[in-house]
Amino acid sequence: MSDPYLSVVIVGRNDDYGVDFMARLNTFVRSLDRQVKNHPRLVELIVVEWNPLPDRQPLAEVLTKVNNLCVRIITVPNAVHEQIGHTSPVLEYYGKNVGIRRARGRFVLTTNPDIIFTDHLINEIARNQPPVVVQQPPVVVQQPTVTVQPVNCSPWTETQNPDGTITRTRTCAQ
Repeated sequence: MSDPYLSVVIVGRNDDYGVDFMARLNTFVRSLDRQVKNHPRLVELIVVEWNPLPDRQPLAEVLTKVNNLCVRIITVPNAVHEQIGHTSPVLEYYGKNVGIRRARGRFVLTTNPDIIFTDHLINEIARNQPPVVVQQPPVVVQQPTVTVQPVNCSPWTETQNPDGTITRTRTCAQ
């Protein structure tokens, strides 16, 4: 079996983050599964389950079943999370890096698990064309030349005021 063209990496866990997380995640998976139906091996979905809760079902058990999409679930256990020593329960960007390092696709896209791609986007990706990189030419703005006339100034003079402050003055002529 050949490697996919695109690896899509998402991070999450079964913890109801943001209200009804599993419904949003499963909507994303069902949508992507439908979109790749006519494009075998176009996309692999890598789901990184970060620091799963012991009292919740693992994502592998509650994730929508797919017919067309290659789904890989990578679990980062609590023991690894604790070694990092961060207070946040889910380290999204650590998780995305875990998925990126294990991606098999020619290109990698990290996204959030409650995004719906347009059919147009998937069809464009299916064309297997290398991405178009447009580099803007540098913009160079030439500032007008300003001629500064020499200024003839007297030296600074300091005067101490009765309140203890000092006033500095000088006279300049052009």
